Amino acid sequence: MTLYIPDVTFAFEVNGRRFASGWLLLRSSFLVALAILLVSPPPARAVPDKKPDVPCRIQVLGFSGGLALPRFMTVSSFEGIARSVRELGHPDVCVRSFPVLHSGKAHRWVRGNFPPRTGDRLTDEELARGPRVILYGYSVGAKSALALARKLEKEGIPVELALLIDSTGRGEAVVPRNVRVAVHFYQKKTWLWPFRSDPKIRADDESDTIFLGNRRLDVGHFSIAGHPDVIDLLLSSITQLRASSAFASLPPTAP
Repeated sequence: MTLYIPDVTFAFEVNGRRFASGWLLLRSSFLVALAILLVSPPPARAVPDKKPDVPCRIQVLGFSGGLALPRFMTVSSFEGIARSVRELGHPDVCVRSFPVLHSGKAHRWVRGNFPPRTGDRLTDEELARGPRVILYGYSVGAKSALALARKLEKEGIPVELALLIDSTGRGEAVVPRNVRVAVHFYQKKTWLWPFRSDPKIRADDESDTIFLGNRRLDVGHFSIAGHPDVIDLLLSSITQLRASSAFASLPPTAP
């Protein structure tokens, strides 16, 4: 492939002498932008969970943001969330992360751990044989997490926690009623438009959902996912869920 960059010049005269100058800065900026594009990694792929030795009793599913940054730039700590969950050392807690374009695969992963439904919605008996579901989403991935929660609502599947992190997904700001606990962490330090969060998340019905609010953190967009408040809330939720009497009565489910 041959790339042609036109040498756009302008000329002027001073005291009878003619001067010409190329737009070197413009051309250099274009080349730098092209180099960044070429060294940028491809969009994140779904990170498969290792096949557990015991069945999944808690499914933790996350959606990443929609931007792939160059390798030499500081990227978000989104991947550290799944790593922190795995470091808990609970083999019955399965965690996977998906890019926003793979929402269909994410939905199939959740449904694959429940028995086939006999109707439009799962029965109480079918739900009792399935795992507990936790969703989290970062940046535009928060919109995908809410969209998946809404799809699960139509199937009668509850979501124990919806952890939304600096949501930039416009038009998806209502937490559906099947979500039992929800929270939105956001920031205001990164002012560029694509990364400006919308701190207007709300619960559809607070009698069904415990909404912990829109909580502002004093960090930027690319580091908020690794903030201790975010990680601690997720890990403590998993710990409390595993310690509950309802969890202790869960039957094993297929991985």
